[in-house]
Amino acid sequence: MDIEHLTLATLGGGAAVEKWGEELARLAENVMDPNTEATTTRSLKLEVKIKPTSERRDAEVTLQVSSKLAPPIGVRTRAFFGIDRKTGQVVVCEHNANQLALAFDREQKAVTPALAEQAVNGGSDE
Repeated sequence: MDIEHLTLATLGGGAAVEKWGEELARLAENVMDPNTEATTTRSLKLEVKIKPTSERRDAEVTLQVSSKLAPPIGVRTRAFFGIDRKTGQVVVCEHNANQLALAFDREQKAVTPALAEQAVNGGSDE
């Protein structure tokens, strides 16, 4: 009977190569993701740990494949702070309350600069 020597291809019945391929696919997806920084360095790591028994005749072998990927690009916005004149409460708006509202903002019933200004000033938007 021929003894099959341990290689990367045979490690874990081929699991090492399979897991490395799966992690490489994740890395490739991350490279192509437009929500990540294109030039960030990514890395793959295949770690094999071998823990021999006290008799030194055999060992427990564990393998782990991991990657370091580029994080998603952060989203920036601007917050504006003011005091609600009716309640005296501090309010925070994402849109500048001093910016004029467009006519279609009222029709959409969305939180708009005009609605934010109305909340801060405590008056109507007319």
